[in-house]
Amino acid sequence: MAVWLPLLVVADILLGSAAVGECRVLVRLCFAVGSVLIALVALLLPARWAEALRRRGCWGPALALSCAWRRRDLAK
Repeated sequence: MAVWLPLLVVADILLGSAAVGECRVLVRLCFAVGSVLIALVALLLPARWAEALRRRGCWGPALALSCAWRRRDLAK
């Protein structure tokens, strides 16, 4: 919800203004692309990225990512 609300507010303001038709098409296109990207990131399960990085030998980024996820989980 934290991502969708600002996206909807900005789209509503831009579409409600006296914008040219091309601008409205661009706003809709940006909204569609943003929606697809958000859905893809949600499907990729970022919590498993640290495991994949460890398997590839990237221990530094894997450790940083797993610490960030732990802090995020503790903050909830």
